[in-house]
Amino acid sequence: MWTGTSWRTLVWTDWQTGIIAQNLGIGVGGPCEWAEAWGPRHPDRDMHDWTQEGRELRERFPEPTFEERIQRINAARPAREDALVDALAERGGLTREQAAARLAQGGEKYRELLNVGQASIARALNTARRALPEGPERTAIRHALDDLTVRHLPPADAERIAGARLNSEIEAERAPEVTAWCRRAVAEYIAPAPDPVAAGIDGFRPQDT
Repeated sequence: MWTGTSWRTLVWTDWQTGIIAQNLGIGVGGPCEWAEAWGPRHPDRDMHDWTQEGRELRERFPEPTFEERIQRINAARPAREDALVDALAERGGLTREQAAARLAQGGEKYRELLNVGQASIARALNTARRALPEGPERTAIRHALDDLTVRHLPPADAERIAGARLNSEIEAERAPEVTAWCRRAVAEYIAPAPDPVAAGIDGFRPQDT
């Protein structure tokens, strides 16, 4: 529960948290303005794998109105865009204005390339994560995936991890030119080229304009 200055855990239970919050009078006029219910995080439950990796938010009390949920969703969209701009600026040695202009100039082709780079790293991390037994190391990779997919913060050895995964796919059904494109995407995502036009980056090539 939020006390006004900090979070306080009042009770540990999975039993009817909504009724507990109601009886405690959570909300305006109650002892706490709002509260949250958290539970185990099972990211692979859709594959019937109930390995726990951290915790996740289950409910908010009092229940947000439709308008409040829409506001939260709308606020998340520019936050994701800001994270991408910040990542490009930091890793490319650019100002935020230059990074935003680069995204605008590159258009959908450039965004697709960055998405492929991020996805290639995420696929490699996820493969390594699922190969580990339940424990802190597997959970740590789960947090690394969250940092990558939500905040565009790849691990320090992301290019090596993605490269090893792509190497293992060369002999599979993936065409060599597709693998090469994925490598270029990873490289651009990790370290944006100083001159994307000269480097022939997708979205900046003559045929893309």
